[in-house]
Amino acid sequence: MEHDSSGARDTTPEGDVDEEVLAELFTLLGEGRPDGLLETFDLFLSNVPGRLAAAETGLAAGSLADVGGVAHSLRGTAGAFGARGLAALGTRLEEPCIAGDEATAAAVVRQMRREYEAVRDVLTARVAAFSAARAGGDRPAAGEG
Repeated sequence: MEHDSSGARDTTPEGDVDEEVLAELFTLLGEGRPDGLLETFDLFLSNVPGRLAAAETGLAAGSLADVGGVAHSLRGTAGAFGARGLAALGTRLEEPCIAGDEATAAAVVRQMRREYEAVRDVLTARVAAFSAARAGGDRPAAGEG
């Protein structure tokens, strides 16, 4: 469990993903066009850093409304891709934005950046394993890799 200067605690394991969501996405996106699976996950993973940068810019400008908008958007997108920890942090970020608590919001954004890096590694490995198995004719479970 991690603490930072704001007192915010992160109790979510880093790289926390929902294997059932991944399995469903792999089935839906990997059936007809396996390259579509790679493209979809690449798009998600490439967009998150820009959203986190937008949250940091909003914090620097003192615009918690903008940060809250980013939090809401990331929460939904992360959840759709099975990134449970990142989605939970998006929910957690919305609260200090509403309350006007910049210090806690900044701490949660830092946690989100760390979680994104862990999730990126987990999802990249899962998608690579799925794609390799598909190329070999196997159908692994989402958690294999």
